[in-house]
Amino acid sequence: MSTLEIERRFLLRDDSWREHASAPQVLQQGYISVEKECTIRVRVAGNRAWLTLKGYISDVSRHEFEYEIPLADALTMLATVCPFKIEKHRYLYSGTRRFCV
Repeated sequence: MSTLEIERRFLLRDDSWREHASAPQVLQQGYISVEKECTIRVRVAGNRAWLTLKGYISDVSRHEFEYEIPLADALTMLATVCPFKIEKHRYLYSGTRRFCV
């Protein structure tokens, strides 16, 4: 089933948000294919993994298909078929304060 992804990105004025953030969740990502029409990504977070296909970007949205896959498969894909790899740190915000962007 396809969902529509809408990108939201924020530029923060300072690091004051960190006092309300959780410990970072480390995400390992590898890209099997990065083309204008379709991006194929493998993501590992903890002991879970996903294969994601993202369609062509129009304005700020695009179709996204995401499937949970076995962790062992994802780790093998990252090691063997993903020429582009990145590591992300995701912080969950637990505060009630609003930040200026």
